[in-house]
Amino acid sequence: MEIGAQRTVGPLRDKLPRYSLCRHVRDFRRCFVSVDAPTVANLGDSTVTADSLTIYAIQRSVDGQRISDFDQVIDPNRLDCVDDTRDFQSPPNHDPAWSARMYFWKGDSKRPPWVRFIEEGLGGQPIDVSDSAQDCAVVVVKAYFRVDRLYAIPFGLRGRFQIRRDLVDQRYGLRVALNLLYEGDTTTDELDAAPRVHQVESKTVAANTMRTIRHANRRTDFEDFALNPDTDQLAGITGQPRDSNLARRVRGTDSLRIGRRTSFDQLGDLCRNIARAHERSDYRRRFQFVDQRQGISDPSKIVNLTDQLCQSLSVDPNAWAFTIPGVLDFDQVSSVRISTTSGKVTDLVDPTTNDVINLVGLENLVGQLPALDVEIIDGDGNVINRWSMFECLDGQIDDKDHTFLLESGTFYQIEPDYLAQLNQDVDAIRYSSVKLPPSWRELDSKGRLREIDEGAYNEHASTPTNHLLLDKRNVIVPGRTSPVEVCDILTLNKQLVHVKRKFLSNALSHLFAQGHVSTRLLKASEAFRARVREKIGNDSPDFQDLFAEDDIVAADWEVVYAIIGPWNNEPPSVKLPFFSKVNLRDFKYRLRLMGFEVTLAPISVTDA
Repeated sequence: MEIGAQRTVGPLRDKLPRYSLCRHVRDFRRCFVSVDAPTVANLGDSTVTADSLTIYAIQRSVDGQRISDFDQVIDPNRLDCVDDTRDFQSPPNHDPAWSARMYFWKGDSKRPPWVRFIEEGLGGQPIDVSDSAQDCAVVVVKAYFRVDRLYAIPFGLRGRFQIRRDLVDQRYGLRVALNLLYEGDTTTDELDAAPRVHQVESKTVAANTMRTIRHANRRTDFEDFALNPDTDQLAGITGQPRDSNLARRVRGTDSLRIGRRTSFDQLGDLCRNIARAHERSDYRRRFQFVDQRQGISDPSKIVNLTDQLCQSLSVDPNAWAFTIPGVLDFDQVSSVRISTTSGKVTDLVDPTTNDVINLVGLENLVGQLPALDVEIIDGDGNVINRWSMFECLDGQIDDKDHTFLLESGTFYQIEPDYLAQLNQDVDAIRYSSVKLPPSWRELDSKGRLREIDEGAYNEHASTPTNHLLLDKRNVIVPGRTSPVEVCDILTLNKQLVHVKRKFLSNALSHLFAQGHVSTRLLKASEAFRARVREKIGNDSPDFQDLFAEDDIVAADWEVVYAIIGPWNNEPPSVKLPFFSKVNLRDFKYRLRLMGFEVTLAPISVTDA
């Protein structure tokens, strides 16, 4: 393999020392000649290898523009200040040919902030600490498998920040990893035992967005990680490929982390093998649920969905959740930094969508989603991760007969057959026979129509003699760190009514979870039932008698989810958000397994 002519972009701040890349790229140092070295070198006998590499697949086109040039992969702001670039070309006898370009940035030297903290504690006496420099590089490889494809390989702590994240092919690494772990599944009649998984990363959207990493002390079956395919989205997987000669370990998320000894002259073949693995469909025998969401790549659809996002955000910003698109190590995280286009910088602890709106204004948020930076800052003031605001908004868009999700900057369409089955299951939940009045709007002190709050509605709805108000009568039970609300309204017909206003996803998911927690405790815990009888009080003996000391018969009880909103005679499948429907179906199954009946109670809203 030969190294092509040296190419330099931007100013060279200082003459770079030989092999000046940071320690993360020292294993490839023979591939990068120094500024003073000859511009051609023979690497045919190179024995220098890297033990592991992180590889990002670059989309072939974005917004209708073909991505085929190395420079397109690098953030334009970072391309302007690159310190050195080098071009690489495989030798003529290499088939297929491949090429690469290295980009290098010299890091600024600075003393760690903690040094000053210690020096002041020691009476100002200086400590001899070497300044740290955060050098980084990105190698962009162009490899051929059916078509030319670009792959970006970052080095150093800041290497990945130099790559345009909007070009990264989301979930590419996950699919490659699954195909490598379960290679050959499409060619066999039976599935073999596959104890190949070390770690699973998942995302669950409910009352809160939960990101979870489950790690096993040794390779095991995927089922041992207890993911619920219906509610838990598989975000990453780590394990040993079926062909252990290919790699010792792979981790697939948006990127692919591959553990194997690789020399620089093998990068083209490695990227080509990754492309080949991505095209296979071996994973589908076991992981069909991964395809319940299909990424949108059509430029016109993306433009249309982005317009709908901005419109939705302007009308109801609470429908969109601010969510960091990754698992955070809070031992390192000091703050979340929001940087506006005007240069204003604010550090927050746990920002919400409303916090961002209060900071930049709703109009600026809507108009500058891709331009607003969200950074994770460590205790030394270093940026350890960065996204755009567009990548940090989660929500859904309903367009005619389709449901689209926005997650981590990518629009996904829910697979139509899955959505149809979900809607059918939700609409099959029967409506309760419990008699509940409509809610209402009334004039406030400023003459504006306002809907009454849940507390006022629950008081009104519990006036019949066979209804008892239990709203806010929380029960504390050993083994739980949070108080439990039994229900909002209890009826003598053994109906546990849980009430929530509006069709917001997080509120409804909280409602469904609340009904499950309290009902499970009523069935399983004698102590909980005793505390419930205490909360009811001796003034309501008929209601106390509903909760036997020894046990309750689940089949006699009904869990009622009462939702206040503009139903307009439309079914739940139309009115409820996607993740609320997913969680409602899941909690219905859980409650039915315990023997409880689950019903819905749509509550309309009128004007007083």
